[in-house]
Amino acid sequence: GCGGGVGPGRELVGDVAGDVIAAGSGVVLDWNCWSRERRAEARERALVAGAPAQLHWLDVPVETAVQRARQRLADQPIDAHAIDEVSVRHFVTIFEPPDGDEGLMIVRHT
Repeated sequence: GCGGGVGPGRELVGDVAGDVIAAGSGVVLDWNCWSRERRAEARERALVAGAPAQLHWLDVPVETAVQRARQRLADQPIDAHAIDEVSVRHFVTIFEPPDGDEGLMIVRHT
């Protein structure tokens, strides 16, 4: 998976994900993969675990992302991170769009 820094919780999740893959099932890790570097780390972890890495890219206009974030804040689902408009607009500035030379299967959602 992707993410800034590696802490004990993230390592535990990574270890469990590896066990699930070894047992013959797939896993989905919803961690931030904003940069090519973080996606490369995720790809390597998947390969070490014996699984191909696949990236699902939600490629939507920033205003759509802002609208969806507002709706999540209003709905307050228990299983979603609270991300406000300022954060969405910041994330857009640091996101490196994926491309085919990263060694990942990229599934683009619009």
